[in-house]
Amino acid sequence: MPNRSRPRAYFRNAHLPGVTGIVLVLVLVLVLVLVLVLVLVLDPQPPRAAADNRRMFDHEKLDAYRLAIAFGAWVSPILDEVQPRGRRPNVLKHLDESATSVALNIAEGNGKRSLADRVRYLEIARGSALECTACLDVLVARKRLDLEVATQGKTTLVRVVSTITKLIERHLRDAEASTSTSTSTSTSTNRAGR
Repeated sequence: MPNRSRPRAYFRNAHLPGVTGIVLVLVLVLVLVLVLVLVLVLDPQPPRAAADNRRMFDHEKLDAYRLAIAFGAWVSPILDEVQPRGRRPNVLKHLDESATSVALNIAEGNGKRSLADRVRYLEIARGSALECTACLDVLVARKRLDLEVATQGKTTLVRVVSTITKLIERHLRDAEASTSTSTSTSTSTNRAGR
């Protein structure tokens, strides 16, 4: 018969219930803190606010797009302040939609593969920017917007329209260059065949 009167050595701390559990929890918390610190310190991704061109969409690199976004941000408080009681006038609705359309068409057009599609979307964006200028003119004529405020927005829109126009011209030059290259190649092939 075994001797039960003497407890074994590993039960001597039995009068401190939960000490092992507390130590285990502290070790787990310490491990989690270390993992968190390592993840935060050694995170390979830069902060999102950093201007890292490798992590941007192509359209975000375009000056025309950035200016269109800046104009959209500039016009937003005007849309809120000029709005009369009750309903929103059509000119404000058009201003909001066309300001949004400029940026959206630049982005969508820049994602198209064919130069013809890119040019078409950029022309729509340019038309929307010109529509924004007309909306600002109408608001000034109706005395809903100060001329000085409208001039600030139109200054940005001049830059938007000119950068879009330059993009269109560049795409058209690229299209002509690729067409003239293929034409000269086919012409030289025909002459060689004679």
